[in-house]
Formats: sequence, C-alpha cells, structure tokens
Amino acid sequence: MPTFDAPVTFQHDAEVFWALDKASTDAVERRRAQFFALLAEGRGEAEVLEITKYAASTARLLVERSHGLGLHGLRDGVVPRIAVRRPC
Repeated sequence: MPTFDAPVTFQHDAEVFWALDKASTDAVERRRAQFFALLAEGRGEAEVLEITKYAASTARLLVERSHGLGLHGLRDGVVPRIAVRRPC
C-alpha cells in the first residue's frame, strides 16, 4: 500500500479546500484542492490516492509544495521565490 513519507499537516481545513475546488476554473488546481480536502477530512491515504488517481510519489511532491507555497501551491506553474542576496 502506498503511503506518504510523513504525516500530512494542514494550514487549512477541508472546507477551505472544497471551496477552492468549487471556485477554481483551473482543472489542475481543482484536482489538487480535492486531494487536500479528502486528506483534511481524515480519509486514508490509499483511499485518497485511489479517488484522485495520484501516484504516491506525486502526492508526496504536492504535500511538500503545499508546505512551501500554501494555497498558491495548488496552482500549476507557481514556483517559490528565491531570495538572492547581493554581495555588499
């Protein structure tokens, strides 16, 4: 059975993810919102992967991405900004 490497923690509850799922016009963002909503509801990892058809490796990447970018990480093409320090 595929599992994530670590327990998933959420900054938002399932209602926020379901609202984003309904409001978004982007299919990728809706699918990712559904993924997190199901997890936030307390559904098992195997069930969530079966419903969303994500591979466990993809799910791990989505979890990492959401930890770094929050809700913005659900959108496709969003990359984290990297602060570049200039020499003095």
